[in-house]
Amino acid sequence: GTTVSGGPADVVLDERVFPGEGLGAVFADRVRSAGGVTADPGTLVGTGADIAPGVIVSGRIPTDAEVVR
Repeated sequence: GTTVSGGPADVVLDERVFPGEGLGAVFADRVRSAGGVTADPGTLVGTGADIAPGVIVSGRIPTDAEVVR
């Protein structure tokens, strides 16, 4: 499975800001995440990214990226 630990973040929705919301990571549509993947809080994974088993991701992962160890 994929592990996404939570933490505070400012969430913007339709130009409205919700400060300090509990947020883990955000995985876009069609992301393939293999077993044992861990995402740091605040990680944004782009559409169609492919994340290999056991990888730790953080920051911004681009659309259609292939992430391996």
